[in-house]
Amino acid sequence: MDAEVLTNTWNYRRGIWPQGGDVLIEPEDLRAALEGLGFSDIALGPEASLGEPSIAVSPFFQGEYLGDLGVYEVLARR
Repeated sequence: MDAEVLTNTWNYRRGIWPQGGDVLIEPEDLRAALEGLGFSDIALGPEASLGEPSIAVSPFFQGEYLGDLGVYEVLARR
């Protein structure tokens, strides 16, 4: 993780959406936002964990790294 990601995340949490770049959004925060937008059947999990079970997909990123949030994916219905 680099300083730009941390700065973008800090701004995002203050209500300022960064123009480009990555932001760390906690899964619980994303779930709440999706529910507030009318989504249902929300599933969150580490990358490559929510796909079709009959199709084997290896994750490129880890869901957790050294105790910090890694890459996760979301499936939801609207």
